[in-house]
Amino acid sequence: MNYRTAYWLSIFLWLAGFILLILGGISALSARVQWPMYLGFLAIVAGIATDLLFYRCPHCGKSLISVRGSIPSFCPFCGRPLD
Repeated sequence: MNYRTAYWLSIFLWLAGFILLILGGISALSARVQWPMYLGFLAIVAGIATDLLFYRCPHCGKSLISVRGSIPSFCPFCGRPLD
């Protein structure tokens, strides 16, 4: 998987997971339906796994998780351009 695809997929999974956690928490209080909460937790875990496994420099293979902000244009470890 491309590092850019991994970045956007992990953001989507994180957001979807938090939304499902909130909706699941609300529905668990009123209707005692807990599956959205479990699905949200699973989506967040999948987002973390995507970051850890696939959000890496294509040249040196080091993880880009420590980079703050959006996708960097250069790898902070090897200095090569990421495109």
